[in-house]
Parts: sequence; structure tokens; C-alpha cells
Amino acid sequence: MTNQKAESFPVDPNNPQSTYYLSSSDSPGNVICSVSLDGENYANWSKVVVNALKSKNKLSFIDGSLTKPKNSSPAVHVWEKCNAMVVAWLYNVINKNLHSSVAYTKTASEIWKDLRERYSQGNEIRIHQLRREITLTTQGSMRVTKYFTKLKGLWDELDAYLQLPNCKCARNLICSNTWNLKGFTNF
Repeated sequence: MTNQKAESFPVDPNNPQSTYYLSSSDSPGNVICSVSLDGENYANWSKVVVNALKSKNKLSFIDGSLTKPKNSSPAVHVWEKCNAMVVAWLYNVINKNLHSSVAYTKTASEIWKDLRERYSQGNEIRIHQLRREITLTTQGSMRVTKYFTKLKGLWDELDAYLQLPNCKCARNLICSNTWNLKGFTNF
């Protein structure tokens, strides 16, 4: 993501298209998604939170693309208000046992970065666990739809970990095919 100064984002808190817009229904007590981070579900949680913040046009507060304006800027007050709202929303979708680890963080992007560094670690272990669970999952007495739903959830999570790195080379198709095979040949 490219960092943009806050001044490059239109500062119009009354325009619903503005990053700084907060509707009358937005409040610090809102729970923006149904998934709560418990330390084990970071991949799923982060995807749901990103989607929720995109819908509210607030993704730039966590992805680092919108930085705090200088204290002399007229935009600093509205930035701080929106940042505080996003911090509260994040806090509301984090398990109470993890609250103390983010309670004193000042910006939404710092919270996001800290949680990503802490809980997205160990991807190789999780990839192994997912592959093993996919291999050992049997239909048993489950209905076909429940069995498929369980497998699809596991496949989707595995796919999220096995995303192709950004490749701009002319051999991108070869890289892509090789990467895709890597995810499924170790069963």
C-alpha cells in the first residue's frame, strides 16, 4: 500500500463518500462483525474485519495508507475522531482476554500491525494443520452439504495462506501454476 498524507484524502465529514464520514448510526459501541479475535482465528477474523471496514470506507485507517495529519492541520481533529472510532470498533471484535495487549495503542493502524505480527505468525504450522485436517476429514454421518461446507471452509483458509506472491515477471503464468501445485501435492 502506498502511504498518502491525510491531506490528500478529501476532508469532508458530511460527504458519505469521504473516508472521514461517520453516519448517525456509527458509534464506539458498534460490533462491526460477528467474528471475535481469540488468537487462533486471525486469518478468518482479519478478512471479516477488512470487509467490514471497506463497507464503512475506513480501511485506510488500518492499512497505513492514511496517516495522521500534522497537528497544525485543520484535518487533525476529524482524523482523530475517525481513528478513535475505528480503534473502538477493533476493540469490540477482540476477545476480552486480549484487550490489555492493545488497550494503550493510539492508532488503529498500530493495533492492526501489532495483531498481524502476533497472530499471523506460524503460517507453516497452520498450513500443515489444515492439510492434515482436510486429509483426515471424512463424511461419516454428516449430510453431503455439511461435509462440503466443512471442507470448503478448510480449503478456503488454506488457499488464503497459499496466495501467490505478487509476481510481475513474464513467467507469471508458470509461477502461478507452480505455486498452485505446491499447495496440493503434499497430501
